[in-house]
Amino acid sequence: MTQTRAPERSHRPPSPQAGRCLLFVAMTLVLGSGCIFLDGTDDTVDGGYAPIVESSFPADSGSQLVPTDSFLSFSVAGSDPDSLYLEWDWQLDGELLALGSSDDGSYDSALELPWTADLSGDFGELRFAVTDGRYETDLYWSLSFE
Repeated sequence: MTQTRAPERSHRPPSPQAGRCLLFVAMTLVLGSGCIFLDGTDDTVDGGYAPIVESSFPADSGSQLVPTDSFLSFSVAGSDPDSLYLEWDWQLDGELLALGSSDDGSYDSALELPWTADLSGDFGELRFAVTDGRYETDLYWSLSFE
């Protein structure tokens, strides 16, 4: 009876290059995927989509006239499909007018912008910005003050 032996295998440890390659591939998968857990949840605080504007007034983001001795009302409402915490602010020519936040994934904000004598005859830009910490959505209105 003849015995057959399996060929001998080399028991060398893997080369350092192979170890570095495996580490690189593993890090790329973890970092590139946003650390997705096996249950399909995402460990990021903020989501992958920008907040959505569902309504705004005035709806037209074109030029708005602020009448003498009066004011204009502005409002914006919306939500974020994948983030609960939202922050927003209103700015006139880069100067902060108002800000707010919510922790339920929706926002509803209003601003009354008054005419003032020092703004009479000037032009400006009103900006509303809402962010989930990662993505931002902006609305702009051009203003002229009588």
